[in-house]
Formats: sequence, C-alpha cells, structure tokens
Amino acid sequence: MKLMKNSFPTIIIGLFSILLVFNCCVAHTISSSDISCRSEDGKVWMEVDTLHNALLGHVELDGVTSTHTLVIYGPEMENYPKSVHALGGKDKNVYLLIYSYGHLLYLDEALAYTIDKDGLKPASIFNLDGILDSVVSCMWYDQLVEASEGFPYDSLDENRFGIHYDQYTKRLFIPILDNHDLGSEFANTSCLQYTGRFEILHYDGNTFVRDGTDGAWWLHPELRNYKRTVSNKKTADGIEQVDLMPDGAYRRTFWKGAKTLDDLRKNPDVLNICKRNDV
Repeated sequence: MKLMKNSFPTIIIGLFSILLVFNCCVAHTISSSDISCRSEDGKVWMEVDTLHNALLGHVELDGVTSTHTLVIYGPEMENYPKSVHALGGKDKNVYLLIYSYGHLLYLDEALAYTIDKDGLKPASIFNLDGILDSVVSCMWYDQLVEASEGFPYDSLDENRFGIHYDQYTKRLFIPILDNHDLGSEFANTSCLQYTGRFEILHYDGNTFVRDGTDGAWWLHPELRNYKRTVSNKKTADGIEQVDLMPDGAYRRTFWKGAKTLDDLRKNPDVLNICKRNDV
C-alpha cells in the first residue's frame, strides 16, 4: 500500500484489501441490469459474484462478452458496485468503475480501465503529486458518519459519503476525513470523522488532476463554503444542517419540507449565523 504524502490522509493509491470487521453479513447482489452499474455507452458493467466473493467487470465488444475478476473479498464483507462511467479521452476511451466494500469500515475505490482485444486493461490516469496510478481509494467509517447526529441517508445505496463522479463537470469527489475533536456535544467520537468536504480531481481528457476542495456536491453551490459539517438532522418538518464556518462561526440552515439530500440543492428557507452555544 502506498500512502500519499499530502494533507488528505484519507486518499490511498493502490489496493487496500485488509479490513477489520467484527460482524458477518450477507453479500449483496447487484445485477447487470442496474443502470448505475453500467457505463453510459452500455459496453462495461459490474456485478457481484456472491458464490466466489468476487466483484466482476464485464465488457461487450462486437456482440461478445468477456468477464474479468476485479476484486476478491472476504465472505464477511459487503460489496456494492456503485457506478460505471465512460469517460472518453483524447487518445483512448477510458472507463471509471466505482465500488465500495467492507462492514462499518468501508473502502471505496475508483478503478480506471481501457478496452483492448482481451477486455479490460488498467489505465494509469490518476495523476497525484506526479505519480500515475489506475486506482484511487478512500477509507471511511459508517459508524462515524452516523455519530454526527444521524445523517438522513443510506450510506451505500445513496452513494453520498464515498467516492462520487459527476459526469457533467468531469469531477471526482473524494471525501475528506480528519481527527478533529468536535466534543461530545456534537459527536460520539473524535477519530477520523466525516467533515462534509471533498477533495476534487478533474478529468482533463487524459488524466485526473487535483482541483482543490469543495463542500458536499449535493448542496446548493453557495452553501459549500463551510469548513466542516457539524450535524445534519431530518425532522418531521424538513432537514436542518449545522456547519462550522472558516471564521469560527456556526451556520444553521433549514430546508422546509425536505426529505432527501437531493432537496438540499435549492436555497434553504432559514439561514442563521451564530456562536456555538447558540446552535
């Protein structure tokens, strides 16, 4: 495992295959008919082989389908194919495959491939600090996200808090975790907490390169300028979010009638700036 030497310790280059788990679970199967797990051009898709505990990648060329084993995982793990994207490219067609596996402790990976006569071939398109690789990874903790007062999401089905690719802006969002201690008022743990911010990698047609950081991609753009998310609560009346701002103040926003995170793309109905004791 190669750990990147930068200010974002949650990003790992290469495969990280050893996870500590304490509970057994039944593997989840995603069929090839799942739209999000098939590329936009229909040529590449993923599914889980629960019999052999493997994540499979399929390629269809000229009416012939070839199958490749992408990842072997332990029987106690959950494995979730998340999305497949046809990136295109200046010199070659590149495909991005994103999946998550683990239990409580999750590893998200984005795998880059091109297609040759034999099927999928790794493509080293992630250019981070001058190092090219075909994989970018991020480890995150489901229970630590839940500790921040219960985010209104399904962490895997909604694909919110792991790696996410926006095909329209060609930006790859990688969650930033840190060990900042918010105190027991807001969280139950101070170890590798979810910050609500993402490192951005932009695809320029050849490689993914760093493009700064941003707030949660599902929020209205004018609301992404916070330092970290303190809490996010779903109530009977809507969704409330509290963010720590760069100047140390706290911002409380409320979306009346909101039921999912997609509803947070609009401007909130309430926005207050206050001190911590007033949150």
